[in-house]
Amino acid sequence: MRKPLIRSIATLTLLCFLSATNASAAKPTAQQKIDRIHWGFDTIATATKVGRITGGWTLLAGGIGSAAISVAHWTDYALIPAADTNGRNRALAWGATSGLFAVTFSLFGSLLLAVPQEYETWRENVASISGKTPEERLSGYESFFRTRVDRQRSARIAGSTSLAVMGLVGIVGGFFPRDPNYRGLLWFLGGFYTGLSIPGFFLKGYYEREWDNYQVWSNGEETKSAAAHEEPGLDWALNLFPQADGLGAGATLRF
Repeated sequence: MRKPLIRSIATLTLLCFLSATNASAAKPTAQQKIDRIHWGFDTIATATKVGRITGGWTLLAGGIGSAAISVAHWTDYALIPAADTNGRNRALAWGATSGLFAVTFSLFGSLLLAVPQEYETWRENVASISGKTPEERLSGYESFFRTRVDRQRSARIAGSTSLAVMGLVGIVGGFFPRDPNYRGLLWFLGGFYTGLSIPGFFLKGYYEREWDNYQVWSNGEETKSAAAHEEPGLDWALNLFPQADGLGAGATLRF
């Protein structure tokens, strides 16, 4: 009597396991994928806006600080006796460099604050996507998403390459000046730009990671619907990364 009962329980357990396995492997429908992409775009739009504003004000603050340092060095330059050539050259070099940083940071900070990025207006950009079936509309949404991801990947690599070249020029150029102040300044800038270039070669951008997550979810490896992602829990990140047109800043806060 016990053996049939045990076999029945084992069979029922196996059937439940196979049913759960099949359910977890079920792929989402085209409409569910569209809903997931909508959620992803909304999340990216919010993160982009927060990152743009945070990065803009951060760069402006850096510009103000660099301007203050530049003024201090120019003041020192005016007070240093003409006989102290090394002191005057040092103050002149740091004053000019700080002034350059002040202008650059202020310019990029102002542009970040003034110009909304593409993902912030994604609804207007995809308004032309149409189709009689969810599958046809999904193809347009995925093409739009993939194009933007490829564009960010290219900008990330190009920006890092540009910074690496600038760093190499600074490091190599530091061997030529006789003045140790200029030599040290070039090596400092070379190391600074080289350090900035490294993350962009290895760390994916926010949009690239979102696309990877979507791909995993679309293959049925994660069966949560878009609505289930509305409460993802607390997650935050603050990143600075090089882009083809300058230094990008990204901040994400989800709760």
